[in-house]
Amino acid sequence: MKNFYFHFEEFKPFLKKGLAEKITKYDYRNLKQVLLLPTLSEQEKGFINTLKSFSEAYTKNKFIGKKFNASSQADIIAHFKNVAYDLKRETVHAIFLNAKNKIFDNMLLCEGTITQSILYVREIIKACIDKGALSIVIIHNHPSGDPAPSENDRKVTRKLLFATKEVDITLLDHIIIGQEGKGYFSFYEEGLMERYNGTYRSLLENQEL
Repeated sequence: MKNFYFHFEEFKPFLKKGLAEKITKYDYRNLKQVLLLPTLSEQEKGFINTLKSFSEAYTKNKFIGKKFNASSQADIIAHFKNVAYDLKRETVHAIFLNAKNKIFDNMLLCEGTITQSILYVREIIKACIDKGALSIVIIHNHPSGDPAPSENDRKVTRKLLFATKEVDITLLDHIIIGQEGKGYFSFYEEGLMERYNGTYRSLLENQEL
């Protein structure tokens, strides 16, 4: 999978020599670190922020309008790695899909503490209804860098899948963004979405008995 991390090295030929020299020793993806440099002028800071915004818009454009599959998932992961790279708090985002399984929008749902996002199932369902979405993908980051799901991540995902089923909305995946290993965890790829769907079907069958 190709990474689309924001890297100032790619833009250095277009920068003034002075600005390129000021930032060359730093991790270009960590905007907070770069923008704290005392030698940067306000104009230079504005230019850097503009490049960051352009980078995020570019990576988002890679998956909007596409069907959700392995290719678009790779683009989604690349985009949110870019967005979440220097964040110190967890953020939860939603990707919305229409009846043709095409991605038509995304939005920030909530922000949490450094260790846990505040994720309310009813807010996600309301957002889906407001957007007219029939399917959804949830994405959040782990500032620790470890994308492995916590027990709470598993519980919330299962609860959300059950709740969306009740209103005919499909939860396709829950992706956790990190930096360790392959850089993300997909509940779908790891078979957890299939397991939770099986649990839901079993509960329905037991209710019918």
